[in-house]
Amino acid sequence: GSLWAQDARQDSAIYYYNLLLDSDNYRENALLSIAGIYYQLGQYKETMSMLERLIAGYPESRYLADAYILEARALKSQGDHKAAINVLLELTEAAKDRADIYMELGDLYFDTDSFVEARQCYLKACEKFKQNREEAARALLLAGDASMAIGDGPHSREYYLQASMIAESAMLKNRALRKLAALAEE
Repeated sequence: GSLWAQDARQDSAIYYYNLLLDSDNYRENALLSIAGIYYQLGQYKETMSMLERLIAGYPESRYLADAYILEARALKSQGDHKAAINVLLELTEAAKDRADIYMELGDLYFDTDSFVEARQCYLKACEKFKQNREEAARALLLAGDASMAIGDGPHSREYYLQASMIAESAMLKNRALRKLAALAEE
């Protein structure tokens, strides 16, 4: 199924994942994978249906956090940012060490012009990324953007500078340096 999904052959991927629904060993993964394909296709009702089956049927699943993140994305895509935020806020209590949850939550807050909350989430994600310097730098860039949105230039400068120092890729380093240069021009 995953090979078909990678080749953008969602119909074939769904067919093979549906075959896996009969297997106790792969059912949870198949439900999440099918939900992900439906999400990519913009079929949010079907996405939610698959996620509900996974969440209700397997409350201790190792895929549960990923299911809730996908649920939040589907809710956001349908314009229900508040419900998406609530899903992720509940998830932060259960999966406190997952940086990706805080990144998703930060994006939702940023989209709803709640920049202070967005910055807090990006900074929390940065802490959670620990040794993943590239993702920590990405979180710092976003924290800098949120700081700019609220008119906090000094913190923006600090976060952009930190991002430029810890980023491993030239792309992220350059992005941070461009943002610093733009701040210097103001």
